Amino acid sequence: MKKKNPSTKAGADRDDRHFADDSAQAQRLRLHDALRIAPVSTIEARRNLDILMPGTRVHELRHREGYRIETHWIMEPTDCGKLHRVAKYVLLPGRSNDQLPQPGQFQPTAENGGGDDSAD
Repeated sequence: MKKKNPSTKAGADRDDRHFADDSAQAQRLRLHDALRIAPVSTIEARRNLDILMPGTRVHELRHREGYRIETHWIMEPTDCGKLHRVAKYVLLPGRSNDQLPQPGQFQPTAENGGGDDSAD
């Protein structure tokens, strides 16, 4: 069942099926889905998407799946109010290689670093 929330924050309009799995593949799918709606900061990805290492997932989306994602550095407070310099990720239109698989379709091989797709 899809839960709706009028907020545009990352994870606000989420499909809870994505949250049943903590694999790197599921995290990439959650992050990609959120980026299609709005930019996502490191803090938002951790808090709302349950992705503890969003930079790693962004790297995988860029290099394994070919998405064009910009990084902007911003100051953002954590839940306790302390300001941190964090990344804000922005999904750009198009892909660097249209032949690459869709999110979640990555098949590890020896050529691309092979096999370890475990959660962080």
